[in-house]
Amino acid sequence: MNAHKLATKHTRLYKKCMKKERREIKNRILQAAGHGAKKTESFIDCPENLEWLKKKGFKFKEYESSIHRYLISWEGC
Repeated sequence: MNAHKLATKHTRLYKKCMKKERREIKNRILQAAGHGAKKTESFIDCPENLEWLKKKGFKFKEYESSIHRYLISWEGC
């Protein structure tokens, strides 16, 4: 397998992982909103998903004890 095919395969795999993570974030937000909560927590590995949340108007902050664990809030949005 040459380098170009390997890079293409890695890019597709990363995009697939990013989309799966977005679906999980959406489901967590919908479940929390369905229960009347205004916050939820989630693990976010892809930095593109943080930018995506920012574009959607969500606020987030990172927990001090964990690296990829974020508190996502939609209060005042």
